[in-house]
Amino acid sequence: MDKVLIVSHFFAQCRHFRSTRINGLARYLPQQGWSPVVLTSAVAPEVTGDFTSVEVPYEDYLRHWKERLGLKADQPLKEQVEEGKAGKRSLADRALTTWERVYGFPDPTLSWVGPAVEAGRKLMADGDVKAIISSSGPGASHIVASKLKEERDVPWVADFRDLWAWDHNDVRSPVRRLMNEKLERDTLRNADVLTTVSDPLAEKLKEIHHRDRVITIPNGFDPVDMPSQAVDLDRKFSINYTGKVYRKGMDPAPLFDALGKLFTEGTVDRRDVDVNFYGDRNPWFMTEIEGRGLGDVIKVHGTVPRQQSLDIQKRSQLLLILAWDNKKEKGVYTGKIFDYLAAKRPILSIGSSEDVISKLLASTGTGLIATDDQGLQRILVSSYKEYKSMGAVGYKGDMPKVMEYSHANMAKRFADLLRP
Repeated sequence: MDKVLIVSHFFAQCRHFRSTRINGLARYLPQQGWSPVVLTSAVAPEVTGDFTSVEVPYEDYLRHWKERLGLKADQPLKEQVEEGKAGKRSLADRALTTWERVYGFPDPTLSWVGPAVEAGRKLMADGDVKAIISSSGPGASHIVASKLKEERDVPWVADFRDLWAWDHNDVRSPVRRLMNEKLERDTLRNADVLTTVSDPLAEKLKEIHHRDRVITIPNGFDPVDMPSQAVDLDRKFSINYTGKVYRKGMDPAPLFDALGKLFTEGTVDRRDVDVNFYGDRNPWFMTEIEGRGLGDVIKVHGTVPRQQSLDIQKRSQLLLILAWDNKKEKGVYTGKIFDYLAAKRPILSIGSSEDVISKLLASTGTGLIATDDQGLQRILVSSYKEYKSMGAVGYKGDMPKVMEYSHANMAKRFADLLRP
């Protein structure tokens, strides 16, 4: 079986959302006749499969100083300041942000590139590696693959889980964006194929790289996470959300207001309703709930382990998605949407009908999409009535369409690109 070298800084670090795509490739590419060798910065010990992983650690100075300041190492500093975790914009906060913007070019993982290239050379020395897949962010993965491609002319697929220079989370200056864009074009010049997760991101990559063809291969879910037998659903009319709620860009208020109105009207009995958020207990979020007198119905539990999160999703009456209120996010899938697909439960999406998530829900028949207050109230009332009359909200997903988003199908689409 020919080997494919997968270069990804992130790989299954505690099943982080940035790594699940690569974890799926490593797990399912062997079914397509490829033996994956994953070159990465760290490997979670619980991740196993028919693949080889090579860990190349590096010194992450930004992570080090975040930990010294009592901040979360894996969360962007900007987010932590906005959420109040970093307190007021202290001198240390400003210094870290300045360091990240000025010295972390192209990103703080640059120090990983040299050791990773050396490791890659050794892995390719015997000629058994017949193709390369690199996946970003960060862009360092593509820099490593580019240098290896220069030395070994094998097919190279450059995959973008997120954009590089034009990442929607990037707050760097316009000058830094232009510098990153030039580096990105230079780095990807020899890539045989560019892939990304959605059509809007593919269009942006075509513009940046002056290519007529960029392949869209969406993220997906691991079929082993799907329920193998009937699940006992929550007895109450549950609406569950797993993951972070971002203060800027996500608005839970329409759900809270709709429930409050339906409770007041008597259309929905609040004693039947159980709304749960499993994520950070941010003060601003708790205020939104308590200020409406909904603390008996809406509960915030804090972050839970991934397996517990999957179990919660499978027993939910409804799963909740809060669409991003940002045009830059229209081409971005949240990681949880694919976990939700695997749970085989109805998904309530509140917000835009034009983003990629809403289109996915419509095409698979798995979602109820509310774009305004009246529409949201209608969905809640109809779902509640179904729950009261049938004992559960029915699942109406089109399974052949849903399975198109499995990691097995995703790996097949990558495999189709690897052979000339």
